[in-house]
Amino acid sequence: MPVLAALDKPTIIFVAGWLTFAVELLTVFFRFGLGLRSGTRGSRIGRLTRGLRIHHGYIGVALLAVAALFGSSSVAGTALFFTGIALALSDAIHHFLVLWPLTGAAELDLRYPAPALVESE
Repeated sequence: MPVLAALDKPTIIFVAGWLTFAVELLTVFFRFGLGLRSGTRGSRIGRLTRGLRIHHGYIGVALLAVAALFGSSSVAGTALFFTGIALALSDAIHHFLVLWPLTGAAELDLRYPAPALVESE
């Protein structure tokens, strides 16, 4: 597997773009295909994070920070970079180019709604 330092910019953009597209396609499938929506029913994650909503973009940014520690010449750093960029870009695309036009709201909440934190019956 080539490492990030050995890849040219068009290849990096191509790989990151396709991974972002795949993550967003999966996100759209869960949201609209399966009807899953974060925070509508009892949220185990919301109770675990004390009501703070964790978007996959946050995880992507954290992975980008860890990738910087590994460096661009390592396989781990390259994998973390591509995973992080795909998650971060997918979250931005999901909220601003998918949810906002289709539902009328970006749904970029920092906390879960209070009813979602209560155990559903």
